[in-house]
Amino acid sequence: MSNVFRMGERVLGMAPHGYAPVSPPESPRQDSPPAPLPRPRRSRRSRRPGNVTVFFVSFLVYLIGIFPTLVFALPQSPTVQSGSVSIEQPTQETMNVIQSTQKAIIDWQSFSIAGGEHVDFQLSHGASGVTLNRVTGDDPSAILGMLTSNGKLMLINRNGIMFGKDAIVDVNGLVATTSDISNADFLAGNYQFKVAPQFSASVTNQGLITAAQGGFVALVAPGVVNDGIINARLGQVSLAGANTFTLDLYGDQLVNLGVDSTVLARAVGVDGQALDALVNHSGSIYADGGIVQLDVRAAQGVVDRVINMDGIIEARSVDQKNGKIVLSGGPEGNVVVNGTLNASGYNPGETGGTVHVLGKTLWLLDNTLADVSGDLGGGELLVGGDYQGKNPAIQNATDTYVTSGAQFFADAVTSGNGGRTIFWADRRNVFLGRIQSRGGRLFGDGGFAEVSGKEELYFDGRVDLSAENGRSGTLLLDPTNVTVASGSPTSGASGSVTFDISGNQFTISNAVLASGDDITIFETTLEAVASTSNIIITADSTITIGNMSDNALSLATAGGNSVTFETQSGNIEFSDTSDTLSTAGGDIILTAGGSLTIGSLSSSGGDITLTGSDLTLGGTINSGAGTTTIVPRNSGFLASTPATLGLGDATGTMTISGTELGNITAANLVLGDSTNSSITVNNVTAANSNNISGTLTLNAKGDDASVTFTGAASTFNALAVNADNGIIFNVNVTTDTGNLALEADVDNASDGTDSITLASGVALTSAGSLSLDATTGGISGAGTGTLSAVSGVTINDSFTSTGALTINADSDGNGAGTFTLASSKSITASNAALSITAEDIDLSGTLSSGTGNTSLIVSDGGTISLGGTSGGMKLSGTELGNITTTGTGTLVIGSSSAGAITIESDVTPSNASNVHLTSGSTVTGTAGGIV
Repeated sequence: MSNVFRMGERVLGMAPHGYAPVSPPESPRQDSPPAPLPRPRRSRRSRRPGNVTVFFVSFLVYLIGIFPTLVFALPQSPTVQSGSVSIEQPTQETMNVIQSTQKAIIDWQSFSIAGGEHVDFQLSHGASGVTLNRVTGDDPSAILGMLTSNGKLMLINRNGIMFGKDAIVDVNGLVATTSDISNADFLAGNYQFKVAPQFSASVTNQGLITAAQGGFVALVAPGVVNDGIINARLGQVSLAGANTFTLDLYGDQLVNLGVDSTVLARAVGVDGQALDALVNHSGSIYADGGIVQLDVRAAQGVVDRVINMDGIIEARSVDQKNGKIVLSGGPEGNVVVNGTLNASGYNPGETGGTVHVLGKTLWLLDNTLADVSGDLGGGELLVGGDYQGKNPAIQNATDTYVTSGAQFFADAVTSGNGGRTIFWADRRNVFLGRIQSRGGRLFGDGGFAEVSGKEELYFDGRVDLSAENGRSGTLLLDPTNVTVASGSPTSGASGSVTFDISGNQFTISNAVLASGDDITIFETTLEAVASTSNIIITADSTITIGNMSDNALSLATAGGNSVTFETQSGNIEFSDTSDTLSTAGGDIILTAGGSLTIGSLSSSGGDITLTGSDLTLGGTINSGAGTTTIVPRNSGFLASTPATLGLGDATGTMTISGTELGNITAANLVLGDSTNSSITVNNVTAANSNNISGTLTLNAKGDDASVTFTGAASTFNALAVNADNGIIFNVNVTTDTGNLALEADVDNASDGTDSITLASGVALTSAGSLSLDATTGGISGAGTGTLSAVSGVTINDSFTSTGALTINADSDGNGAGTFTLASSKSITASNAALSITAEDIDLSGTLSSGTGNTSLIVSDGGTISLGGTSGGMKLSGTELGNITTTGTGTLVIGSSSAGAITIESDVTPSNASNVHLTSGSTVTGTAGGIV
């Protein structure tokens, strides 16, 4: 007797039995989650689509309730369309399908398996064999018993497919779909299922489906429900809500959806009810070392949720093979996650895998746990897009919402770096969850995390990017405008936060956040994050540091973590310039497309870098042993006109005065490093500059960028000046403790003045060494000039002076200063005195004083080496030929207090004219020499 219930010649599919939800195994959690927000209510509509299949399925549910012994027969009425196949039925409950060809196509009038029944496909080609089973009748398929195969099975039923709670499927690979494929495409290996189903039927699994190692499971229909268990170790699992698709058995994406895959109507479940999501996963999927993909293509407005994931998906690493989990909701609808996404690799030697959650609108609710941690390094977690939304291969979300109970882990456990965790939205990003991406216990740095909304960002999350034996990782917050507000969300204006999935909105203090651009991050949130992470906050427009109630924004209380605030086109502003932004040894970087208006900055040894079109300093800057760098900005996001940056009173170039410089404390200070930005220095006294214990470096870059010292004399501890278009000294400049280094043509291009210029009477005095370099522009003095240094003077370019020039390379007389003139360079004092005093004189170039006198004086025990070696004052004819005097000009070498002088044999009257030798010791001539 055939165990089939017939009604009007239509064979009906069997409704599901009641079932108990699958209990998910425990996944590794680092800590107990915080108390979750109330779970949002799910919107489930009860309307039924008006098609006949739904009616009969619903009616059968009623019949099964009355007649529980009603069962199905085995698959009925096979017709072999291609291949060599024999079908045996040894018992009433058993069917064997024996296939000797690699591929076969069988059309069935119906294909169902009752409880206790077993259908076994035996393929002689084993795992490489494929059987296409197509149902041509009008009945859905109900698999309630056992279905096995040593090869791959494809089951096509346009009316829907259901695997019941007691179903056991054990195959090499399985495709269960409502879409059809032509026989020709199948036989050619062109697995394009491009025949869309007539009805919006569904594929549902409540049982146990297992693919062989490296195998696959694909459930594809306008609606897919998995309440059961699917296993595919080292293989692929795909749940896809689509009308058509292409199957790729050999690539990284098992099911590919195209433009014609879009579901146009709401799908119907096995109970006859319209599904509230096109892919609904509340069961368990295990594909360690493999790939799991939930993918949907839906027309706008078909359903509120295209993917609902509140089950378990595990694709953990296996040895060196990482797992990957992708939820892709397509361009329309909500993707809702409230379960576990586990692509971790905790076993020794493993790294974390990949989790992507993508779609138009994303909701990650309180029970969400995503884990890509690994023993030797964290993996990658992308929610709503990749870094700054710039990866065209990764879909950007419009809105991303993360509630407070959601947790995300990308730790390196034993060693290595934490992973990448990115939460992006093109419009609005609300993040209240927890991110943990720590460095390895033995070594390794913390990971990278980004939480960004291109237009709106609400951030009150918890982030730990610390490293026990490495550097902390970095958190990037990237909205449009940012306000750092005093206090905390509970004490501030934010109040409670509630969510409405169906309305795609969240509420703060009972007021829906407008679509404006102002984003608030609270002081306590930022301070908590800074204790374990470096922070980068970038904004398209303005960043405002609100009025801190305690006058302090204390970031990174320990560990030396850095903080970066950056705007693309707007300002960075302290509402109250009496406030202090501080770190405990971490760098402070403020980069504004516009101006900087700040209070005090303190880094306890970290570097401080300020970049902007103008700087107003209301307090002090103290980098301790660190370096402070101030850079004028005049390119990129600003107009092409030269930028201005002054410490309070900029007037066209970077203007530095002593009063302003006295507000900065640093081991080293760098001012300028932009394009076409000149610098003017005026009246910096020793008292003003003593807070810079090391070197003050002035950088002026660009064809028109120069450095000018004017007004009143300036004094520094140590000074380095670098310019592309010259250095001008209108006043004296002195260094008290260190070197004075001048480079007037850094770009080595003949594109401007490129020279070092000294006004008449200017003295450059160094407590260390003094060096002058102007590659293409040369060095000039407009009158008398003085170069004086304790530890030597080096001139690397030709120097021309219209007045007397005095050079003292050993100003303290301690015998430690050398004068050096570079090869092929010259010093010319036009008909004026030229005096060079040094412990050693290394003259590879030429000297000329015209009608003036030239004096070369060595300090006690020193030597003059006119192009030759030292070891005594030795003069050769060739060397003396490098020194020119004319008319009444006289060359004086030595002094009454100087050391011995030796004249080489080639000194003749022709090259020793008007040479006076003076020595406090002896003057000796070798054979043939003139004394």
